[in-house]
This record gives sequence, C-alpha cells and structure tokens, in this order.
Amino acid sequence: MYVLDLGCGLGGASRYLAAECGCRVAAIDLTPNFVEAARILTARCGLAERIEFRQANALALPFPDSTFDHAWSYAVTMNIADKEGLGRQVARVLKPGGRFSCNEIVRRSGGTPAFPLPWASDEDSSFLVSPAKMRAALEAGGLSVIEQVDLTATRLGETGRQPVIERDDFPLRLHNLQSCLADGRLIASLFLRRGAFNAAPRTQCE
Repeated sequence: MYVLDLGCGLGGASRYLAAECGCRVAAIDLTPNFVEAARILTARCGLAERIEFRQANALALPFPDSTFDHAWSYAVTMNIADKEGLGRQVARVLKPGGRFSCNEIVRRSGGTPAFPLPWASDEDSSFLVSPAKMRAALEAGGLSVIEQVDLTATRLGETGRQPVIERDDFPLRLHNLQSCLADGRLIASLFLRRGAFNAAPRTQCE
C-alpha cells in the first residue's frame, strides 16, 4: 500500500508503516528541520528507499489526485483551522476507496481547556472543535465517516516524552492535557474515513 503521513514530525510513524506493515510512504511536515532530521534517521534505519519526506502544507498537498491507498495523521488537526480544506485535500489524493485514519484531540463542551498544551501556548494558536464539528467539516470536504472511536481512556496517565524542541514548561503542558482529558474538557478521538465519492473500500493498513 502507498500511505501518506500528514504532519510526520521526525518520521516515526512513517518508519513503522514501512518496516512493520511493508508500506511505501510519502510523508510531509510544515517544519523543514523536522523533515531533514526525519530523512537522516530514516537513512540510518535503512528505509530511505521506502519513504519520501517533503516539506509541505497539509492544505496544499503536492501530490496528484488519486495517489494514496491510505492517509494517516496523529495530533495534527489541532493546529489546522481549515478542517474542511484538509478534508478536501485528503479526499483528492486518496485512490477510490482509500481510507483516512485521523487520531486527534477534540473539544467537549465542558469548559475552556487549560493552556499551555503540548501543541499550543494559548487559544489563539489552537483550533480545537467538537467531534461533531470535526466530522461535519471533513465530510463537507468529501470524506465519509466509517467509524469514530473515543480513545480518551487509553491516553489517561501518559507520561509523554520530552519533545525534540526543548520546552521548560513541557511537564506543565502534559499535566494540562491529562487534566483536560480526565475532567472531560478534551477527548482523544480516532476518526476512520474514506472518500465519500469513491468505490468499494480497500483493505486498511493499521
């Protein structure tokens, strides 16, 4: 399968998909330093021939229509305001029947989240929406929901790892995330989608 990794960071998920699932992967990230580091790490793992890394924007994917069997994102949409635009781009580059796995944090109507959080220092740089709004935006972009799973229980108690960009307040950011997940202000959700106008679904790579 040919898989697109959206917001790949240092490429850990891409390397897993290539090494463990036998996939061919194209990966993008907005941060050039992450892309360069991902290329170096991937070469050291002997996977450079299976994974291509590019610096690119998820709202302007540099790939032709109907390219990928599967698209994957993890903790990316919280920093994207135009979620319908993301849905359009993902739907465009998926092959007929292609799938999109979107593992993200969403907002529940339980009060304002405590900042800073791992992905944002304040609400101005965080674009959280409710599960219903996330679903509606991506469906408006051309994707249909197959399944929506609440993964909050699996995220509770995570200690996390210090990010590549050192932050003195990382323990506080992680504490705030755990607090918001525990009291219901935030939800960890997995959305499984396919192109709304595509043919019968292909096998998922998970």
